[in-house]
Amino acid sequence: MKKFLVISFNFEPNTNPRAIRWNAILDYIKKKNISVEFITHKKNKKKYPKNINFYEHKNKLFDLFTQKRSKQIMPNSKHSIFKNLKIKLLKLLEIFYKIIGKHIIWPDYAFFSIYPFYKTAIRLITKKNIKNIITVSHPFSSHVVGLLLKIRFPYLIWDTDSGDPFYPMKEPKPNNTTLYKFFNFYVEKNILQRCRKFYVNNLDTKKKYSEYFKLYRKKIKVVEPLSLFQKKNLSKNKNYKFFFRLYYAGSFYSKIRSPKPFLQIINQLIKKFPNRKKDMKIYIFTNSLIFNQELKKYPDLKSVFIVQEPIEYLKLMQFIKNDMISLNFGNKTNLQIPSKLYESIGMGLKIVNFHYNIDKMSEKILNNYPNHININLDNTIDLKILNNFILKKQSIVSKSFFKKNFKKNTIEYISNKYFGKL
Repeated sequence: MKKFLVISFNFEPNTNPRAIRWNAILDYIKKKNISVEFITHKKNKKKYPKNINFYEHKNKLFDLFTQKRSKQIMPNSKHSIFKNLKIKLLKLLEIFYKIIGKHIIWPDYAFFSIYPFYKTAIRLITKKNIKNIITVSHPFSSHVVGLLLKIRFPYLIWDTDSGDPFYPMKEPKPNNTTLYKFFNFYVEKNILQRCRKFYVNNLDTKKKYSEYFKLYRKKIKVVEPLSLFQKKNLSKNKNYKFFFRLYYAGSFYSKIRSPKPFLQIINQLIKKFPNRKKDMKIYIFTNSLIFNQELKKYPDLKSVFIVQEPIEYLKLMQFIKNDMISLNFGNKTNLQIPSKLYESIGMGLKIVNFHYNIDKMSEKILNNYPNHININLDNTIDLKILNNFILKKQSIVSKSFFKKNFKKNTIEYISNKYFGKL
């Protein structure tokens, strides 16, 4: 039986793309002749067979601030003085934590996991005689653990799985690059030097890494995002008030994925086609403050949008129905593939793909997919074409079409890349 150690800070119920990817991989390999020891920050409540074991290392401060509990509870005159002081203290701690996280810590927000992950990994490698390890990012801290393990146990066969670039990434910055730019390069160079394979998401990222780390370009391999073929049910209520329901679950950023152009387009759309304000609803699952701040500038859109906190992946899958329209937002970079694009393809949904000139990848991915429209945010938007697409009947995507056009995105293909032929 093959033995593997996998180190991934994120795992389901986290909705991080790597968490979703590795949850699906474990579901696929759990009946195979392979054993996996999985170290993570927080595991889900699912039961796995004996060949898959989890080791979690939680951090109370991290959980507190990422869940934004202190923001949800504001000081109130009805609260006791002690409770109000406690809330204010939490707010101050959160501000301090963010300042440290943005300007001081290295390599990223998961730095606190490096030592406990490393300590647990040493014990497992020694006790279970493990020779194969896989580290998963982002966050990059998991790769740092892998590097330390490879130095400690030089015989290890080490592969890295990188969702986003580290040193080559300009926006969003992985850490304080003014302070750590050269150290980031040095550490990632050491990782490429010592690992067996360095997996990235797409060809553009591979080219960029090959430019920076020319000596190790043969180690850099492309494994595209996962796409699971799954048929979604239609909405149970056929007389649903809103005939057109659109959704997006994810983050927004001021520089590379701003909500500004999207909200401008929707605002123009409902002005030109007033019926869309009556029969269209847009669900946004995000904790990005920038989205709510921008939405306030458009009072007429208040009745169109339903904005909620992010929800667990399984709950999101239950929420999505076959007659919904998926919104995809490309970044102002060619180094990241939106993994949710592949999820929507696997479900056969209609997709509105908002992208920039620099992001040609999403257009290429959707080239053979029938249920999509590309909206180039660097060009003039034809609102009539967008409106017609919303009204357009959805095409049925067959399993044979999916296997023919997205073979490299199947769970079988990706799992075999990581673990060998299963």
